[in-house]
Amino acid sequence: MRRNWICLALAAALLLTCCPAALASYTEMTFSDGVVEYVKQGEGFSPTPINDGTGWYIGYGCLVNPADYPGGISEQAADALLRENMQKSADYINVFFLKRYDLTVTQAQFDAMIAMNYALGPAWMNAANRLSGYLISGIGNYTDQQIASAFAAWCHVGGKVNTVALQRRIMEAKMFLYGDYTFRNYGSDLGWNWVILDANGGENDLSDVAVYKSGEPYGTLPAVSRSGWYFAGWQKPDGSILAPTDIVSGNLNLTARWSAVPVELPAPAEETVPPAEEAAPAEETAPAEETAPAEETAPVEDGAWSVFPDVPDAAWFAPHVSRLVSGGVVNGYEDGLFRPKNDVTWGEALKLILLASGFRAQNPVKAQNGAEPSHWASGYLSLAEKRGYLRTGSISDLDRAITRNEMAELCAAALELTAAAPEDTFADSRRAAALRLFAAGILEGSFNEAGQRVFKGEDKLQRAEICAVLTRVQDYVARTWILFSGYRIPINYDLAFNMYSKSAFYKQNGRTFYSDGVTPVRYGIDVSWHQGAIDWAKVAADGIDFAIIRCGYRGSATGNLNVDDRFEENIRGALENGIEVGVYFFSQALNEQEAKEELDFTLDLIRGWNVTMPVVFDWEQYGSRTQSPDWNKVTDCIVAFCDGVAEAGYIPMTYFNPTMAYLHLDLPRLQRFPKWLAHYVDVTDYCYDFQMWQYGSSGTVDGISGRVDMDILFTQFR
Repeated sequence: MRRNWICLALAAALLLTCCPAALASYTEMTFSDGVVEYVKQGEGFSPTPINDGTGWYIGYGCLVNPADYPGGISEQAADALLRENMQKSADYINVFFLKRYDLTVTQAQFDAMIAMNYALGPAWMNAANRLSGYLISGIGNYTDQQIASAFAAWCHVGGKVNTVALQRRIMEAKMFLYGDYTFRNYGSDLGWNWVILDANGGENDLSDVAVYKSGEPYGTLPAVSRSGWYFAGWQKPDGSILAPTDIVSGNLNLTARWSAVPVELPAPAEETVPPAEEAAPAEETAPAEETAPAEETAPVEDGAWSVFPDVPDAAWFAPHVSRLVSGGVVNGYEDGLFRPKNDVTWGEALKLILLASGFRAQNPVKAQNGAEPSHWASGYLSLAEKRGYLRTGSISDLDRAITRNEMAELCAAALELTAAAPEDTFADSRRAAALRLFAAGILEGSFNEAGQRVFKGEDKLQRAEICAVLTRVQDYVARTWILFSGYRIPINYDLAFNMYSKSAFYKQNGRTFYSDGVTPVRYGIDVSWHQGAIDWAKVAADGIDFAIIRCGYRGSATGNLNVDDRFEENIRGALENGIEVGVYFFSQALNEQEAKEELDFTLDLIRGWNVTMPVVFDWEQYGSRTQSPDWNKVTDCIVAFCDGVAEAGYIPMTYFNPTMAYLHLDLPRLQRFPKWLAHYVDVTDYCYDFQMWQYGSSGTVDGISGRVDMDILFTQFR
């Protein structure tokens, strides 16, 4: 499921060259009903908000605040919301790119960009990336194979090729090239096949995936290099070397073979269109498509299968198996089958249900006599017993098949369910656990010949059945808890959520950037005496828009208030070079009185300076006096300081990290203040809203000799 329209701003880079410049003449474009239906089939419909790990989505993959949809959404309303988002995308592309460069594109090309952008963020608009490079330099210079492979390169999940995403990219390439809007289920014949490339210690020149037309010779094969070695060909799974004259007949995983001496490789098949690979910019690593693929809804042919031959796409459990396999949760057997009717053991059920419920992986516990190794699932059994989900000693054989009743008891306990469906929900069972799972949307049961819903609790649980349970448990957990450092923290739907698109973040030259086409973004640093003497003219010339400067701090041992040794030097230097400034006070306050002392100290220091950015309360657990704080009093300190800043006419802000926010602070009391999040990751998954993000502490900026904290501001304060 996917994205709000702002992600689609990246399409602009593509639009610049969808037709030769000499023939360009701007025509306003809008999307067609065909691409709307394509997106609908790809995303599937969700009547209630669900969280896929990248954000909250409803309807046909539209990013929302779940608090805005307490009663869910109808298909009609979801269609309207989808079209509204798409129209905003089309308006943005028309005004800021097509009109600006006086360009005309075909309807199919425009729709293909819309479809691809709905699944991806803006990183691929960069002209250094291959697909954008092809369009900018003239799409007519490239073969269909090169264009389709450029689309296909954006198919990664967690840095690895995801074949479901890969198939989506091929369908979008076919829309772009041939006007083919057909959405096909995973595993269907696309008329194209892919090769996934293992460079085997080397580096792929363009990407680790390429696509070729079925039934035709491969022709030019992907290039790869490895320092000190000679390329000896692409090795197929059977050990043979793929030749350019081989006919494309299926998907392949290829491994680069290397030689210490030069090797003569087979000549490529004759090209019918001159290749333009040399003109293409180097391919950047494609961003992960943030979520497991949504359940496919398009019809499939009888007997068609996706991941396993014994999991036909028409089977009720196929979407669940596909999702879990894509996420690395379950696997098949060595013979390539899934065996959906096989029984599930207690050990398997314990591991799968506890992991899906948000618990960490468990190592085996030591056997009591120390002589025999423990069962591989003994750690999960121990966890379930310690948390009271199972009576200690009640399960002696972890290899015994688990029944549906036993699964229900374990699952309901692990999810801490209390609400139950009516007792007559199942004709054959009134067990509380089954009724609770039904109420939570995790169990559905089946219907007997009399049309009654039955649970069949004494039946053994099958692999197909547990897959359905697991995907529903995952969805329940995603909308119920935040999983953080081994804790399950209830989601507070009264708080504003983090609505930034994960796919809109990208890295360039060691810095993180954000581009969604709408959010006003500025880039800055925060500094103190630790950075030493700073050349602020060089800082300003290096793309820094603002600086948050430490004005003072409270001693971690003595509690004395101190001025930062370089505060005046830094604030003067920043302002004289056109850098907007804010300040922060490094607090060690233990009560409101101390927080107000720090407030007065800060206001005295900044009086007379043009401070237009936030005045930040930076409370940190550092030093002896703050090792065991009363966190309610810490929240009191934040409120007192920020209220005083606002009363003085400045912009208040509080600084925190996810641990403080999730486990300690009273966030509802802080809702009215702007927030500065410290989270040193590539893309933060912090659940709630924030206005500024400190994404790292080891940035490099011209004019600063050492490392410096790097920040992104997502709003305009004035």
